[in-house]
Amino acid sequence: TKPAEPKNDSNSHKTPPDAEKPSDTTTTVKSIGTVSSIYKLCVGTPRQGMLVPTSRARITLHNSISPDILLGLEGYSHIYVLFLFHLNTGGSKKGTPSKISPPALGGTKVGVFSTRSPHRP
Repeated sequence: TKPAEPKNDSNSHKTPPDAEKPSDTTTTVKSIGTVSSIYKLCVGTPRQGMLVPTSRARITLHNSISPDILLGLEGYSHIYVLFLFHLNTGGSKKGTPSKISPPALGGTKVGVFSTRSPHRP
């Protein structure tokens, strides 16, 4: 006999009743290092790092992180760095806007999460 094929109706994609429901949980992120560069203020910092090929930054891992964590990294051309804008002021006194006008879009407003803006809720 031929195995039954999965049903393709609207009920086949429902979440099982015993599945965890999303909740308002808190996630703790632990810093493992710092990123620093010669740019101390946003004024004068290049928007595109590729436009200033001589610009450099440094990632310094905390002493509690074993150097072994880096073994084999030289075999890759790129790494992902997740970071937190800890000096971000959060936008204006009115709060962070939900829509902004990036310079590249010539005045068109888009949602802040579709941009690289550091000012995020």
